[in-house]
Amino acid sequence: MVFNRFTVCLHAFPFAFCAGLWYTIAVIVAARGKYCSEVFLLADANLQFARKKRRRSPLLAFLFLTAGLSFAIAGVWQLLSPKPAIEEPFSFDPAIVEKYHLSPESSEPQTSESEPASEPEADPQSEPANDSAAVGDLSSSDDGPDAAEINASALTAESSEIVPAQPPPAESGLVYLSDARPVPQSERVLSTYFDDAVFIGDSITTGISLYDVMSNTTVWASTGASLTNILTREIATVPGVGDLTVLSALDAVQPAKIYILLGANSLAANLDDVIAVYSSTLDQIIAHAPNAVIYVQSAFPINEALYSVKYNNIVTNAIIDDFNSRLLALCGQKGVNFLDVNSYFRDETGGLSAEDTSDGLHIHSALYLDWFDYLKTHSVS
Repeated sequence: MVFNRFTVCLHAFPFAFCAGLWYTIAVIVAARGKYCSEVFLLADANLQFARKKRRRSPLLAFLFLTAGLSFAIAGVWQLLSPKPAIEEPFSFDPAIVEKYHLSPESSEPQTSESEPASEPEADPQSEPANDSAAVGDLSSSDDGPDAAEINASALTAESSEIVPAQPPPAESGLVYLSDARPVPQSERVLSTYFDDAVFIGDSITTGISLYDVMSNTTVWASTGASLTNILTREIATVPGVGDLTVLSALDAVQPAKIYILLGANSLAANLDDVIAVYSSTLDQIIAHAPNAVIYVQSAFPINEALYSVKYNNIVTNAIIDDFNSRLLALCGQKGVNFLDVNSYFRDETGGLSAEDTSDGLHIHSALYLDWFDYLKTHSVS
């Protein structure tokens, strides 16, 4: 956790309060002549001053001493507290990266059989493989260096033929890298649409059950969940069975719809590696729930000012837009649906309004209703 001067003062105040209270009691006792010993020598030194200023002196001494101790402890605490560490980037089997980083010459975008509006797209640089072979364990941290820029030279003449002339909407931060598109606005569905749905994600997704937004749906999420541990943690509670991993729970439940929201804890890493791990994750989810309608949600925007104080100053909305553009391309390659929730929450600056978040990342509970309002009006048959 990153401490600033204000929060450190708040943490230091109880200790300073106790010290100041002890001193004030000592002054009062000494001033009244009730008791005086070597323990109260410090109080006795202030005896004459206390008598001159009468009873206000102990109170003033208490207030000044408490404030002084608070700032002193806060300063020492801030100097001695460790700096927030930036974890290393993803580290996993190089064969996985090699498998899911195909060159434009060796692969072509594969379109979905679903309607064009619900097809996500393939990123020319981080284009994943079509097969869904199982991959090994992925061990890595959630943070890392700045994301690499999209290499424009990766757009070959072959792939550029499918890039449409129409740019994304002005309110969207997406860059269309293929013919894939987010799910467009559709006829509004009822809340019962989510009866047979499963939401997979991190701490943002946990708010669905925490705030009882949609009690009829199933949430498999955990604080700190990331692309590298979402399939290994036992976060899926199946009635009558217990807590299982996501893949085991998919085998047991076979939901009709799957909503995925991941990436918030991985955006400081190299985006090529992030997309490669996301590709592997999608392959495994598709293999264990082949009949499910899968929705991949874009990463939410952040409020950069608040985010940098709470977490770090590496991730920006420009990086998030880059990630979402690549994710849209990946979804198009996999034939799953992409939901551009980011454009729904972003303000005129392209980020998350300070009124909508307390830490720059997580939205307020009231906005979960808006989130589901968007999901209800963006679905596929």
